[in-house]
Amino acid sequence: MQPQGQPRRRQRGNGDGSLHRRRDGYWVGAFYAPTVSGKRRRIVVYGKTREQASDKLNKAQQGARAGMLVPDEVEARPVS
Repeated sequence: MQPQGQPRRRQRGNGDGSLHRRRDGYWVGAFYAPTVSGKRRRIVVYGKTREQASDKLNKAQQGARAGMLVPDEVEARPVS
């Protein structure tokens, strides 16, 4: 139950992704996007503020909605 006088936070709808704060203060946004093979993969973005993480999440979701498919596997970068 919400204390009286405080505004109720809007719950994100299905498919909107999630947005939460980590213990180290960074904000994390995540959602599922279709891959090249037709499976779904969780995409995670980070930001120092809620607004940054929300903006990155929205950009990534717009790309997914526009038809940009995510690769099935991400190649590891060589350590130099």
